[in-house]
Order: sequence, then structure tokens, then C-alpha cells
Amino acid sequence: MVKDKNFKLEKDLAKYDKLDNLSLRDMNFGLWLSQKRQTFLRIIISFLVVLCVFFLVYSAYNYIIYFMNDDPVTDVYVPLSPRQVTEDLQVSAVEILPSGDSHDLAVIIKNPNEKFSVTFNYCFMSGDSNILCRSDFILPAAEKHILALSQDLPDGSGEIFLLVSDVVWRRFDAHQIPDWQSFISNHLNFEVTDSSFKPAATNGLSDKVNLSALDFSITNQTPYGYYQAPLNILLYNGSILVGVQRYFLSNFLPGEIRKIKLSWFDNLNNVTRTAVEPDINILDDNVYLKYQGATVN
Repeated sequence: MVKDKNFKLEKDLAKYDKLDNLSLRDMNFGLWLSQKRQTFLRIIISFLVVLCVFFLVYSAYNYIIYFMNDDPVTDVYVPLSPRQVTEDLQVSAVEILPSGDSHDLAVIIKNPNEKFSVTFNYCFMSGDSNILCRSDFILPAAEKHILALSQDLPDGSGEIFLLVSDVVWRRFDAHQIPDWQSFISNHLNFEVTDSSFKPAATNGLSDKVNLSALDFSITNQTPYGYYQAPLNILLYNGSILVGVQRYFLSNFLPGEIRKIKLSWFDNLNNVTRTAVEPDINILDDNVYLKYQGATVN
């Protein structure tokens, strides 16, 4: 009789081995998890506190570095990731142009990188000899002329070429300049009008000296004033460069119109078009007239 009762009890307990698809093992695990809930909660909270402290210290460190650095862009000496890999500057052959008793040298340099500006040193070289050495810059995705005017080239000079050195890349701040094309259009919007070139035979400036002349007006249509606005003046016969000159506009105010008169000691009677290229490092705050409130933004 007792045996029958025990059998019946085990049979009844077996009905509770799985209650609503939960086994006794599952219920035991749930009970253990409930007992350890406070412990797990402390572990999770401690982990989150440590994580928050880490990001707070990291952010504070980077903010301090950012505000201690006066340069709004980043110097990149060695590419550290695929995002910072830069393509080399592209340099053309040097063009040698007669200019009175001397020669003008001109070369085109191109920066194929859309996110990086660059500063560099350069030398016009003849063999192992320096003709002229200077420092310069080029903006992102830009192409410009580098000029060496009125150079005396000795007879028998070797091949003349441009040697570029000490290249420093700088990534501009995309938070400050989200649209580079709009930025450059807003800062280099100079309009050239009333351009008139007269070769020596027709300008009447001199009866004895070959003196070609170029007149034009240039308007600063930007909202920025510039301490100094260098201009590269280029004369072409079709696609061939035949004359160059460099001109500096000092204290060039917003909306101001300047009338420019230039001359060449050559009878350049084959000029079919002229080009005026501003050569201003608009990423440098120091080029702007401060009372205009202009900054790189």
C-alpha cells in the first residue's frame, strides 16, 4: 500500500517537471539569476562608468589639443590610413620665355588631392645650379603657375627644371568647410573686365623701345578684404604661353575695383588671349584684412 502511494506521488511530481514548457532546470536557473541580479547590475553599472570616464578623458584630451593648435587644419607628414593617402604633386616642364635682355620661367604645378592643401619649397634648377629658390603653396584640387621673372640664363645652360622639396600636406577641416567648391568660389571671386592688350607696334608708348601693354580692371566680388592679393598674369597665343608677369594688389577691399596697367619689354604681337589668376592662400587667416572680420569659415 505504501509502495503504491510512493509511486503515485512520483507520478504526480512528474507532471510538474515541465510547466508551461519550463523545466525544473530552467526554473532553477531563473531562481539563481534572480538571486544574482544585484551582482550583475553592479558589474554592468561599473563597466558603463568606466566606459564613460574613458570617453570623457579622451574627449577632453582631444579638445585641449584642438584649442591649443592655432592651425585649423591638420599637418600630415606621413599618411597613417587610406583616408590620409595623398597623391604626389604633378609638375610640368619649365617654359622659357624671352623678356627683354633676360628670360621669364614658368611651370605648372597641380595638386590632385581634393582634401589636402600643401606647402613646399622649390628651386628652378639648371643642372646642379640653383637659378631661384622660394617657398609656395597650392590649394586642394588646384592647378597654378610658378614664375621666375627676369632671370639671366648663362649661355650653355643645361636643362632647366623645377625641384620640389619639404612638402607638407594639410587636410582642411571639413566641419568648418563642408563644401570646398563653394568656399573657394566665395573667397576668390575676382571679376576681370575691360581687358585690352596692345603690342608695341600699336600702343604708342614708345617709338624706340618694344613695349607691349595690357590694361584691365579687376573687381573684388568677395565679402573679404586682403592685405595682399598676388596675381599671375598670363599671355597666350592660342594654347601657347608667350608672356607672364606678376602683380600685387595691396589692401584689396570687398567690392573695390582696381585699374591695372602692365607692360612688357617685347613686341608681343601674337597674343590672342589673356588670363589673370589670383594666387592667394585662402586657408591662411593672415591674408585677410582683420577689420573686415574675415576668417576661414
